Amino acid sequence: GDGFFVVGDRAGNVFYTRAGNFALDSRGNLVTQEGLNVLGRNGAPISVANVSFVEIDEGGSVIADGNVVGRIGVVTFQNPTYLRNVGKSLLQASAESGGAQPVGAARLVPRALERSNVNVVYEMVRLIEGQRAYEAAARSLSIQDEQTGSLITTFGRS
Repeated sequence: GDGFFVVGDRAGNVFYTRAGNFALDSRGNLVTQEGLNVLGRNGAPISVANVSFVEIDEGGSVIADGNVVGRIGVVTFQNPTYLRNVGKSLLQASAESGGAQPVGAARLVPRALERSNVNVVYEMVRLIEGQRAYEAAARSLSIQDEQTGSLITTFGRS
């Protein structure tokens, strides 16, 4: 949906991301690939130290050794297009985006990552086709202009 995960750095800065490829750091904190803490609905980092098995269910609950230890914070914005890009996959709220509003019943897809829905090879082929069609049209206009110039030179102006 329209939700963003809430993450934070050690200085207390809060960011938002759609990248859900989380991992555990050496201290047992749930972190992003950049090492930022994944924040729970209560705004605190989610920690699962000294456990053997961790999973995240469809509701965003973090389950460690069968016990729920936290729930991943998911928020939405009134105008998400105005979020400021501050990193590879990090965003920050702005005055235009509005404040973060918690999503009541977030539905996550465990063991799945959101990817681009674009086939790069196909789009590159279409781009090259478009470029060649433009070049052909430009060349035909150039030839027509040359022919008009030749007619004017040959028959003169009336």
